[in-house]
Amino acid sequence: MKTLNAGTVTPGERELVPEEARVVERIFRDFVGGVSPKQIAKNLNRAGVAGPFGGAWSPSTIYGNGKRGTGILNSELYIGRLVWNLPR
Repeated sequence: MKTLNAGTVTPGERELVPEEARVVERIFRDFVGGVSPKQIAKNLNRAGVAGPFGGAWSPSTIYGNGKRGTGILNSELYIGRLVWNLPR
């Protein structure tokens, strides 16, 4: 996901990057279909899909930690909810 205004972060304004959105949709679709985060990561790596920051995918990148809201499946942002300044 990239920000608008030439790299300047503007709270609440986000723009979808179509290539990244397709990968996120694939992850959610596979997970709902019963594919484990470990297998999703393997499938993405096998298909040559670059992970976040250009590295390989791992199960923790997919699932993360529910309490901390990390990982794609547990991220508030990926379900369309922008959250600011929540206590952890």
